[in-house]
Amino acid sequence: MSLRQSFQLPDLLTLISSLELRTNPHCRIASEASEEWITKTRGILLLSEEDLLLLRSTKIGLLAALCFPTCDAPQLRLLIDFMSLLLYSGIQLYADDKSGSEKDNELSMPALQATGAESGVTLLRRHGLMKHAVNDRIGSLAERAPASWNSRFKASIEQFYSSREQVVRYGTPSLEEYILLRRQMYGGSITLDLAELLEMFTIPEVEQHAQGLLDNIRRAALDVIAWSTEVVAYQFHQSVPGNKHNLVMLLMLHKNLSIQGAMNLAGSMIKDAFASFCANEKRLLDNLENQPTVRGLFSWVYRPDSNPVDDTEVKQIKRYIRALKDCIAGNIHWLYETELFLGKKGSEVRTFGWVFVDSQAPTVPS
Repeated sequence: MSLRQSFQLPDLLTLISSLELRTNPHCRIASEASEEWITKTRGILLLSEEDLLLLRSTKIGLLAALCFPTCDAPQLRLLIDFMSLLLYSGIQLYADDKSGSEKDNELSMPALQATGAESGVTLLRRHGLMKHAVNDRIGSLAERAPASWNSRFKASIEQFYSSREQVVRYGTPSLEEYILLRRQMYGGSITLDLAELLEMFTIPEVEQHAQGLLDNIRRAALDVIAWSTEVVAYQFHQSVPGNKHNLVMLLMLHKNLSIQGAMNLAGSMIKDAFASFCANEKRLLDNLENQPTVRGLFSWVYRPDSNPVDDTEVKQIKRYIRALKDCIAGNIHWLYETELFLGKKGSEVRTFGWVFVDSQAPTVPS
């Protein structure tokens, strides 16, 4: 592949221009504390000076600060710790030595299926790298969390392990398989679950129809984030010999498209996912704001198995949706700030959109 072959990214920033970008004022202090923890705690990562520079260039602290702008410094620090290890384990999936990725997971699907009684926290503690992020505070909060949260968290962990297992063990997926796989393979659901555990928002238990809309909103948010990352990360992913786990690469393969054609189609997919997010949000909030005070024949709220959503739950839903918006805006803006995918040309790409393909993959710390 020519080193000067170029393509233009979808205009992601214009797509999400309706979303406010906020940042956490504790970003610097929490990032510095997290870096010290990662580099000085025995048994987490052994980093050379070059590796440390790479870790800093990812700007994972900024990502956490943009996605979770309202939490306090201790909460942000915990999220940066977790997201740093999550990002590193994700990079390892694209290392040349696939056996390293399998070793990093330290959990095969047969073993996972045999541990149905274990909690999500226990399963996460079995991960060779991620276990370091599960401290006593998280364990204590998880023990006191409601059953609904623990159920969601365990499902997120199982889906995370399953997606990683498929990347390591199996060949080129179909487009449909990869769309499902990509939604979970970088741990977006786990991060949201931890944010809820740290009381940044609460997902209320609502009736079936409202829950379906909430699920659609979350799914669309994860897709926007995942696919946006895929298009910006194409240069990194395509440079790894034998790798086919990238949305753009699979669109090129299965749809017989050029790079630019695949970029354009991926951009349309992101646009559709964001439109779905907005449409489901509007539908849910309109229904909540218009719910009657007495039982009505055509009220969507008053189903035989449901109760009306009270004011507290409405506020919780709005806060949760706002958190998802922060994550969408934060992730997409971070893609142009981190040096992991675009090197030092993020500002230039942000302005003009053009990327020149580079065959050199970033070095993975070991």
